[in-house]
Amino acid sequence: MARVRPKAFFNVGCQYDSGTQDLLCHFTLWKQTPPFGGIDGSPYQYMYHYVPQAVADAFLDDNCNGEYYNIVIRDHYTFTRYG
Repeated sequence: MARVRPKAFFNVGCQYDSGTQDLLCHFTLWKQTPPFGGIDGSPYQYMYHYVPQAVADAFLDDNCNGEYYNIVIRDHYTFTRYG
């Protein structure tokens, strides 16, 4: 069965600490809310642990609106979620 993501727009701000290898990602998920089609902005954060410098650099340079994050980071590193 294929995984389907809801239609959404992400606003992502990230910080990387090379000393601890922690990658902190601030997300705001903007999605349409039924029944009137309004826009909901839900903020949350993920702190990914033990992320190599090369992976963090490639992610911070990515212009694909989450493609690199979804393929390389999400589900591959331990994390703590806030929010």
